[in-house]
Amino acid sequence: MDPAAPQTSLQDQFVEEAIPVGLPWRILISGGLIFALTVLVALGLDYGYKPYLEEQVTAVDSQFSSLTKNLTEADQKNIVVMYSQIANLKEILEKRTSVNTVFKFLEEQTIPSVYYTEAVMNGEEIKLSVKGFAPSINDLSQQIAIFEKNKSIHSVVLDSVGLQAGGAVFALTLQFNAEAFN
Repeated sequence: MDPAAPQTSLQDQFVEEAIPVGLPWRILISGGLIFALTVLVALGLDYGYKPYLEEQVTAVDSQFSSLTKNLTEADQKNIVVMYSQIANLKEILEKRTSVNTVFKFLEEQTIPSVYYTEAVMNGEEIKLSVKGFAPSINDLSQQIAIFEKNKSIHSVVLDSVGLQAGGAVFALTLQFNAEAFN
């Protein structure tokens, strides 16, 4: 060691850092306020809103029981019949084939030169009867071939064909497979 070098004590080498006094108290007070607010909200819901909701439920229950006392037995039977009809109608509507699905199918499977003038769908038999116009017998035969290649069609029946100036007027019946529109 060099005697001329200034000597520093061990305490001088390790400086103590001063901790700000206000910060921990501010955090503690903010946390306490949030906790107190949470407790107040929970107590308000438990002792204020819960009895209000129970009172509303009791009022609705009493109204319901008074309504059932006023209904005659015939009215109750009518309500049951109406409910069963609505349930059956809902089931039928969920199972029915959408008209949009049929139109989309026709649009995708029809060649541009052929157009339809009439379409009738029989949902029970899953049959589609169409009448239309094709510019030539060749176009009509191409259209029938497209329908016959489609896997969702069980059979194609050409009901009638007639020649007119500029093309052929036709009527087709398409019998679909059972799972065609499911």
